[in-house]
Amino acid sequence: MAAEKEVRERLLEQAIPSDYMREFYRSINRNFTDFELAAMLWNSSMKRTERLQAIRELSEITTDSGSREQIENRLRYEREAYRVFADNAVGKYIYTVEYEDEEWPSGYFRKLDAAVAFAKKDGERGFSIQKQIVVEDEPPMQKVGEWNPNLFPDKKDDLSEYCANPDGEVEYFADGEIRSWWNYCLPDEVKNLADEWSTERFENYPLLLENPFDRGDIVMEDDKIGVIDISKEDMESDYEKIKNGEKKHCDYWDSTSTIVQYIREDGRIIHSHPSLLFLKKVNREELPEEIRKYVGMVSDMVQGKFPLDFFLLEYEKKIQQTSELSRKD
Repeated sequence: MAAEKEVRERLLEQAIPSDYMREFYRSINRNFTDFELAAMLWNSSMKRTERLQAIRELSEITTDSGSREQIENRLRYEREAYRVFADNAVGKYIYTVEYEDEEWPSGYFRKLDAAVAFAKKDGERGFSIQKQIVVEDEPPMQKVGEWNPNLFPDKKDDLSEYCANPDGEVEYFADGEIRSWWNYCLPDEVKNLADEWSTERFENYPLLLENPFDRGDIVMEDDKIGVIDISKEDMESDYEKIKNGEKKHCDYWDSTSTIVQYIREDGRIIHSHPSLLFLKKVNREELPEEIRKYVGMVSDMVQGKFPLDFFLLEYEKKIQQTSELSRKD
């Protein structure tokens, strides 16, 4: 039991990267089910191999048979999907290698292993490998996208005229570790292992998290500074709609994301929708002195405490200052 508890605590730390959020959930005695933990692990910021290892460990200790079955099917799905991508026994495909900083392919191969071995020789750059069908006579009809059948049931089996789109693609880190992948041509027996769109599965499950943030709170995600731009009341209202089934097809990211106005180094502001689990609240006094006042104005502005026209004047001034500094450098 003690060993299982240690494993669960380590997995929870991996699932919730923010020390602030982990402490918040401890303070309110929030206990996560293994199904919820699987959802958080799968949607964490870990690398793909780390995520797969984490859910594998969870499946080995959980007493929840439903969670275990879903995790085991996901692990099998990942293996089978890559096997399908690597299958070119009939020889009707080629694999094209493209480095992340280049616009054109750097190689064409009949075998995936050969393509990966070639691309890894660079050692510095990530790369992607696409699986392209070789047209011999009449160009085939193609799938050019994957539509969510819950939202677009009529487009499930849509095919388009041949347009040289790949049947699948895998992105790799420079060392050959898989970053991400997609494949439009999986057989049904593989697809059915893990329905990519089902909100009944842990990967997409809408998880309702207690939220410690309110509009105007200053937060950090790693080294990025931002300001929460949605009220706690509005988020709680959204949660009630999800509970009552009013927000149909809401998935994990719809339920766990919030709105943050991030302040870039040049002073510009760009909004994003990170998971609550990635954030920590900070006080203005904790920020670097050179940006403290400006971030405080952003916080006051989103709360309606600072007039928009005055803020825009400061915004333009900040951008001009950073632009002048970069030209001097």
